[in-house]
Amino acid sequence: MKKNGSPNMLVTHEHALLIHEALEGSCKTTDAVLEQLELDVEAYQDDDVIFKMLDLNLECCSGCGWWMESCELVPDEQEEGDDDALVGLCLQCRKEKVDHDWK
Repeated sequence: MKKNGSPNMLVTHEHALLIHEALEGSCKTTDAVLEQLELDVEAYQDDDVIFKMLDLNLECCSGCGWWMESCELVPDEQEEGDDDALVGLCLQCRKEKVDHDWK
């Protein structure tokens, strides 16, 4: 049960696709997107929404908060820097981190 007493709802595939479309290329929160789509924010667990997005290969950059395809948050072989420290960051944030760490 959620804190307000409403039952937790699982994210349906239909809702997941709508949420995915609204999140991709944005820095919106999951709650903001649920409200935008007029879905009951209190009925969904944030982790459930995030895990459903992972199933659809969509993740949020841990640096800037933009939602993008999961593959964009993994450094490629040509990038310089500590790969482990760069995982979860978009290309722009990885560049900023490497530039900052090198100074």
